[in-house]
Amino acid sequence: MVNVSRQNLCAIKTGILYLSFLSLGLCIAAPGPTLLDL
Repeated sequence: MVNVSRQNLCAIKTGILYLSFLSLGLCIAAPGPTLLDL
């Protein structure tokens, strides 16, 4: 049970990191072309 919960925690942590990096990349990539046009 402990090993399974640890694996679940690792999977959740990696998922949160992936989503955070994805949202960060979108926040950087979305205003990029508009700033270049200005």
